Amino acid sequence: MASVNLVVEAGNLTKDPELRYTREGTAVASFTLAVSRRGSEKTDYFSVTCWRGLAESVAEYLKKGSAAIVSGELHQQSWEGEDGQNKTRHVIQASSVQFVDSAGQGMNRAIFAGNITRDPEIKHVVTADGEEIAVTSFGLAVNRTRGKAAQEGVADFIEVACWRELGEMIAEYKHKGDGVLVEGSLRYDRWENGEGQVRSRITLTADSVQFTTMPEESYGEEDLDDEDFEDVVVDEPPKAPARKGRTKQAPAASRGRSRRGRVAA
Repeated sequence: MASVNLVVEAGNLTKDPELRYTREGTAVASFTLAVSRRGSEKTDYFSVTCWRGLAESVAEYLKKGSAAIVSGELHQQSWEGEDGQNKTRHVIQASSVQFVDSAGQGMNRAIFAGNITRDPEIKHVVTADGEEIAVTSFGLAVNRTRGKAAQEGVADFIEVACWRELGEMIAEYKHKGDGVLVEGSLRYDRWENGEGQVRSRITLTADSVQFTTMPEESYGEEDLDDEDFEDVVVDEPPKAPARKGRTKQAPAASRGRSRRGRVAA
């Protein structure tokens, strides 16, 4: 079964999009989307990147507070910070951005197909009502399917959490290296560690897990660990093939350069 990486989020922009250009002149827009968490007063925040014409349209027609529905893939980026520590973050590489009047109560759906990177770990927590429930966590490696990164065998890593009966079933029947298709919602958590450093993480809270049969060679070595993919390539999405006719996703963006900056390719 091929890898699957699909994310759909509906929310509001927390600030105006930032439009930049690579050395080759390719437009890149980035913004943060705030998505209301259903059944809770909390909000999840997701970094979004758009390319080419979509980037210019987003920069022209969206602003802080605008509502949008973003579809794309969740990619992991890695780099070394000024303190010498390895840093990682997850970014939605948008393939579609719909401009809407309202995000309503928000939309938060994600589907991933990949391989488990470690044996699932089960714990039992007690709720405020005194109920003891199971929660199982595991890492999921999802291969890139497009561009240079796909050719080089780059994978994105997503932390997954399963609750109650689903968590118990995963802990009993699934193991490191097994293939699964997971569907659920993304959750953004932010906290301060014992050293006073702020940490954040995106976790997929699963409400459905399908068992699949993915050959081990599809993701590399038999003994797969997160460390096998330390050098994550942030790959520019490939250009879409030319199509007959015109399909307009948003009004044509201005080509003015009043907001133009430059970034390294």
